Amino acid sequence: NVGLAELSIPIFDIKIGEITIPIKLSAHLGGNKVGDNASSVGQSWTLIAGGSSSRMVKGKPDEIEGVLSNGIYNLDPYVYGISCLTDELKTKLDYISINTDDNERDIFTVNSPTKNNSFVMTSPTKPFWQKPDSSKISLTLGGTGIEAIKMTDEMGNNFTYGAREVSGGYGSVWHMTEIQGKKPTEKVVFT
Repeated sequence: NVGLAELSIPIFDIKIGEITIPIKLSAHLGGNKVGDNASSVGQSWTLIAGGSSSRMVKGKPDEIEGVLSNGIYNLDPYVYGISCLTDELKTKLDYISINTDDNERDIFTVNSPTKNNSFVMTSPTKPFWQKPDSSKISLTLGGTGIEAIKMTDEMGNNFTYGAREVSGGYGSVWHMTEIQGKKPTEKVVFT
């Protein structure tokens, strides 16, 4: 803690089935700079509702120029399943060593009313969770990269992160757009 005040004001709780979605205002009171823009809820304030998924790009964005687009995630069977250096493996390793191919997986963080965890994608449909987790993740890929992230938690609740923020030409944050509980009537849509 660096002594900066954090303020949180609960506004309302949405309850659907077994899920409680807190709606709150949060402020980071670390001071403002002349060029800082106020959000729709005020200077230094953030409206928190539902959740979001963000990513830290390691090297290049995985789906655009990185491990999910160029097949590097398929390198593991080559490395662990053979005992000699083949021409195919040598070519892949050469691309990695001269930084033509990205060999680092991006780190995604997902926040929802039921979970906070981080993962990397080991293939376009398979997450590797930082902490043990049986939730399922799927990515919706489009012409400009990851359009949406969907998560189904271990209780069968579905979370869609479909409001994408673009930074540096690729998606960096996806805000929650929908929660679907186990029953068809247990649904919340964020607009």
